[in-house]
Amino acid sequence: MKINAGTACTRKPNKSIYKQRDIILTQFPFTDLSGSKLRPALVISNDQLNKAGDLVCIQITSKIFTDECYFELSDFQLTIPLKLKSGIRLQKLFTVHSGIAVQKISEATPVAFLGIIEALNQNVIRKA
Repeated sequence: MKINAGTACTRKPNKSIYKQRDIILTQFPFTDLSGSKLRPALVISNDQLNKAGDLVCIQITSKIFTDECYFELSDFQLTIPLKLKSGIRLQKLFTVHSGIAVQKISEATPVAFLGIIEALNQNVIRKA
């Protein structure tokens, strides 16, 4: 049987139901890979990438931080308020398959999302 090298590793499109700006409940891996915890995360990958099945996300936590890598979320920045006062840990990026996500729980507004991406650029990507 001959395998076409160009298609052997190609994944079928997943048609992920999750979109950029969605806040999902998913397993978030610990940085030492010793386990994971179910927590909210913001999907930052674009919808075209999401169709492949993997979502690039940022951790959302109810623990309050005061450093430049913490972006506080207010209720008005979300379509549905989260149960606890929360914020985004800008340096806690991860990729998860959409099948691991439990459900969508909210969505960041377009203005809030742009602010988060700008904070990510300033404090994580461009920081010297």
